[in-house]
Amino acid sequence: MLKINNQLQKINTTSLAKVIFYKEPFQEFIKSLDFYNIVFTKTGVYVVLNNKFGTSFDQINNIKYSNNQLDDLEFETMVITSTPKPKLDMFNEILEMFKYVCNKTKWELCVNVYYDTVDKVFKLNLHDQIISGAKAAYEYDENFEMSNRYIRYLQIHSHNTMGANFSGIDDTDENYSSLCFCGVIGKITLDSKFYNVDMKYRIWGGTRFIDLGFDDVFDVGYRSKTLTDEQIQKLNTIIEKSKEASKIPKQSSFNFNGLTTQNDDDFFKHLAEESNLLYGYSQPVF
Repeated sequence: MLKINNQLQKINTTSLAKVIFYKEPFQEFIKSLDFYNIVFTKTGVYVVLNNKFGTSFDQINNIKYSNNQLDDLEFETMVITSTPKPKLDMFNEILEMFKYVCNKTKWELCVNVYYDTVDKVFKLNLHDQIISGAKAAYEYDENFEMSNRYIRYLQIHSHNTMGANFSGIDDTDENYSSLCFCGVIGKITLDSKFYNVDMKYRIWGGTRFIDLGFDDVFDVGYRSKTLTDEQIQKLNTIIEKSKEASKIPKQSSFNFNGLTTQNDDDFFKHLAEESNLLYGYSQPVF
């Protein structure tokens, strides 16, 4: 192993990617990362990206590898951020900007979100850009990008009234770039809210994009709950009983003056006959 490590060290000094054999402890491993890393583990090979934003892990599924001398990463993909998540109010502010531009022009708009490591707050950056119905041509704000104080957390743009799908232009703009979340919001109307607007999120994992959820990026106040064994057992019982009940033909049974009927038609027919006898109608009331 020492000989291999020495050879890898020579490769790492001249390569854009750092090659690492994973051994715990995990935190020491994180400290050893460069921006672009190829990591060999006990059961697979990962591409790991790392910068001020955090760390992304993505297992390369078409490479089969095993080494019992190494430790294992017990996941296929994962993103660890160095920042908290922005609150829902920030998303609502971004959405209002998109709604305003869409209502006036039906054009796209790009907004960047940065985390201020000194004041411990998120800041929106609406920098100069030339927008159209197909693209938002923007330049990054050097006051944020060139400062160690700020971390680019999210780059998000609108797709006006079109669906929230990443385009080929988006793919080109968002891969091989700085590690951060990317988002797109579409099908925008004046009535759009966080709970009904069309949106997608992802992050570049080094070889492909990793899809993410809204609550991976924003603090939406929702925490998923794991059902207890008792709850699962009760739900399964309800499901199985309902499946059995659905196999029984549906019938309605009524008792009216001693007459038991098996369906609605018989019941109402008998009710009409009784009404004629009681009130002297010559014609059925139904």
